[in-house]
Amino acid sequence: AAGRTLHWTLGPYQNGRYFIVLGDGIHSVEVPAVGGFQLKRIGIMILRLKYQSPQGWITYSPELAMDFTRAPSFRWARPERPP
Repeated sequence: AAGRTLHWTLGPYQNGRYFIVLGDGIHSVEVPAVGGFQLKRIGIMILRLKYQSPQGWITYSPELAMDFTRAPSFRWARPERPP
């Protein structure tokens, strides 16, 4: 079967470094805030996103399970903090 392209837009920070983290942290890949890559197979993808600020602090998303066999797109946003 033909592959598909996975696209993303990460934020809200313009400076710093973003990573896709797989396998409970066993493997991570630095990615641009806006980018994409070709997938050989479409299916279920489980990952976390990591952000490292220029000041050195780090934050992670919760585990994100994306089932592309059921939906062609996935959107996640960190919940807003109350004022």
